[in-house]
Amino acid sequence: MVFLTALFFGDTMAAEQKIIEKRGGKVKVVKYKDGSWQLLVNDKPYFIRGVVFNPVNIGQAPDDATQQDWMDEDDNQDGIIDIPYQSWLDKNKNNIRDDDEPLEGDFSLLKKMGVNTIRLYHLPSNNSLVGDIYKNGIYLCGGGSLLRGIHQLFEKEIGVTVWTVEEPLTSIARGTGLIAEHFEEHKHLLNNFSNFRTGK
Repeated sequence: MVFLTALFFGDTMAAEQKIIEKRGGKVKVVKYKDGSWQLLVNDKPYFIRGVVFNPVNIGQAPDDATQQDWMDEDDNQDGIIDIPYQSWLDKNKNNIRDDDEPLEGDFSLLKKMGVNTIRLYHLPSNNSLVGDIYKNGIYLCGGGSLLRGIHQLFEKEIGVTVWTVEEPLTSIARGTGLIAEHFEEHKHLLNNFSNFRTGK
């Protein structure tokens, strides 16, 4: 999410300034006369409060091929997908859902946290689930823009509006370039990331 967060360079006053450059369509970044950048969705400022969402149950791991697809996983076989609809806050950390710990689901918890954007690592395997994410007021982003016709398929199958970037191969490079151009303003983003990578 670093590159997406870094696209919001402008402050709330940026909307009153003159736009000198636009990149994108319905989802775009604009550059203002003062050099600041801002992400717009439907011509309205959009600040990403996002997470990378790839939940894994305890005891599963992708490296030993035990990780199940969270979009289909129903361990208690009650017909309801567990992670999005039947997770809970384990208040006493005993790994058991107690009577005072109601089922809530990750989608509801993410919305309560203020998340408005989720980054998925793989194409969704459950279209109705993706529709529910969107209906909870959360946008999805991921690496699907190179797949020809993907936005039409999602719009048809899920019934939601889908936008793809115009230049998917270069969008990450452009975001990284914007960070480099404004390094002093945004080096804390890279510092936080490097601390995470090295375990400091």
